[in-house]
Amino acid sequence: MEDTQVSERQFKKMQEDLKDMQARYTDLAQDVKTLKNGQTGIQENMNALNGQFEKINSNMESIMFKLDVISEDRDKNLIGKMMKEKESFLSKIKNPLRKLAVCTVGAIMSMTDYTVEKASGAREGLEDIVAEASYNNKKKRDRMTEETDTSEA
Repeated sequence: MEDTQVSERQFKKMQEDLKDMQARYTDLAQDVKTLKNGQTGIQENMNALNGQFEKINSNMESIMFKLDVISEDRDKNLIGKMMKEKESFLSKIKNPLRKLAVCTVGAIMSMTDYTVEKASGAREGLEDIVAEASYNNKKKRDRMTEETDTSEA
């Protein structure tokens, strides 16, 4: 009769352990879902940034083309005047436009570097979270294995 009571206790303990494991599994599944949603958000942000960079590149090409057209038009109109003047009028026009173009491209490159740096930092942070979650999960499994081994003994 006492063996039956011990078996019932063990059975109840096993049921409690099973409920606890189910709750842990549910929590873990929720954590994994949250991490996946975070990865999706980061990927969407990276895709959006890529689209913005493509627009910036297209705009820069358009600006450079327009600057070339302006420069060519002014060159054609001012050739006669430049021949008469000692100082090149073309250099007066080209130098400021070139400086403007260089500054604009430099600013875009700085912004690109900054964005890439921030995106890399976010990615590293996400990788750290995934590694920590993996480590915690392994610790939980090890503890559960030890508890199982102890209760069987």
